[in-house]
Amino acid sequence: MKALVVKNSLPVNNGKKGVAVSTYERKVFSFECDIYGHLNNAAYLKIYEEARSIVLDQSGFPLEDLMAKGISLYLTDVTLKFIREIKSGTLLTVKTAARETTRVRFNWFQEMFNPDGELCSMAIVNGAFVRNGRPARIPAEILSAFSKI
Repeated sequence: MKALVVKNSLPVNNGKKGVAVSTYERKVFSFECDIYGHLNNAAYLKIYEEARSIVLDQSGFPLEDLMAKGISLYLTDVTLKFIREIKSGTLLTVKTAARETTRVRFNWFQEMFNPDGELCSMAIVNGAFVRNGRPARIPAEILSAFSKI
């Protein structure tokens, strides 16, 4: 089991300057909550995925375009940390930044905030670029776009 240790809030891009942090806002719906009225743990993954999809769109390489080029993004692991409860009706802000992107692998960091700006959750997402079911190097122009995330 991996330990999640995060000392600072975004941006955490291994010291890179000028790296963008994407922001995504959305409301939590009652059907996403558990019997206690809290955002269900599985729903966090879905919301983080939505935010990553927005980042891909903003990078100029939406998932559909990557797939048309034969490139897939496979997650290898996701580490979540739950910090504060999130209830139905909450307007969330999700921030996403790439910590490291190589021609084969990526590592993204995401945070979820409530309307008061309080950190509610963090995610570290690792994955690989894949072609035909195997890790593969992405073209330089795609790497360049991803490196700016």
